[in-house]
Amino acid sequence: MHPTFVQTCRRMLGVAWLLIATPSLVTAAETVAARTKITVAAASSLQPLLDPLQTRFAAAHRELELVFITAATGSLVAQIRHGAPYDVLLAADLDYPRTLVASGEADADALFTFALGQLVLIPRPPAASEDWTTRLRDPAVRRIAIGNPDIAPYGRAAREVLRRAGLWDELTPKIVIGDNIAQALQFVSRGHAEYGFVALSQLRLLDGDGPLNPSAYWAFPDTLPQGALLLKRAKQPMAAGVFLSWLQDDDARAVLHQFGYRDPADVADR
Repeated sequence: MHPTFVQTCRRMLGVAWLLIATPSLVTAAETVAARTKITVAAASSLQPLLDPLQTRFAAAHRELELVFITAATGSLVAQIRHGAPYDVLLAADLDYPRTLVASGEADADALFTFALGQLVLIPRPPAASEDWTTRLRDPAVRRIAIGNPDIAPYGRAAREVLRRAGLWDELTPKIVIGDNIAQALQFVSRGHAEYGFVALSQLRLLDGDGPLNPSAYWAFPDTLPQGALLLKRAKQPMAAGVFLSWLQDDDARAVLHQFGYRDPADVADR
């Protein structure tokens, strides 16, 4: 995103906020009602950290409010193509946002990578001390959950991992497919599958706020670039620009790191 655009957004919103916050003109209740809402279409893998992001962003920008809509990235892109009134897309990959750029739904300079996600395989009950391919080949395993590879980037990544291991065709009869990666996690957590390919960020939903136990899951080295995109049809483009700028600040990165996301610069510098 061009820095001049972001600076312009911040200046204009700053002026607007000063006008709103003048005590002689409005009451506190009216100030709350005047918050500008930014509608963010967010990938299901981001769902666990949306509340912390909302809280941190609200502390820095009380004049703005984030409204999140979550689904598989492919589903969100389909909704955008059918006119869904979203300002921003937070995708679990870069491929889907690039299709919106190619079709004229957004400008190329409105897309950037805000974090790197990671695919993991979790067993239930937890026990990841053996080779994962051996475990999945166990005849006692009945179901393995993944997100829909046709619309969910983590589901597609899981399919590629299984194909590289030569297991996709062998294990296909055991694979249960969720509408998105959040549903794949539900299949495992509710006992409908013994194994599940999910996002590292989702493990907080299973293990709470403490440090993640690396022996409780298998992590795969390939990372998924998470794309942030300002849409041309955004109703609040300046406010959305402020949010996207904040998403690259240390405050937002602290939340992303807490949920296992890596900084794109960490990989680029290697």
